[in-house]
Amino acid sequence: MTYFRGVILGLCLSAGATASYANVIQNKTQSTHPSSLIEKELSKQKQNTKAINSDLDSIKILNAIHVQPSQSFFAYQHERFSRLLQALFPTRDS
Repeated sequence: MTYFRGVILGLCLSAGATASYANVIQNKTQSTHPSSLIEKELSKQKQNTKAINSDLDSIKILNAIHVQPSQSFFAYQHERFSRLLQALFPTRDS
């Protein structure tokens, strides 16, 4: 009978210890998980775009900031990259 009580007591203690350890780990990861600077800045940008009024001026500003590159921009970048490659790897004149 003493052996049976010892086994039951050991099982209860080990189950309690495991549960409390899991709880401590879960609380520790939630409280000490630092947000990276990138995540903080992204959340600020999301909050700022929601706060902007839908005035015509603010729409113009947003469009000026978020303009997609044009074809001439890509052509200019291609030309600069080609010149860089030609400078690094000169062609042999025959």
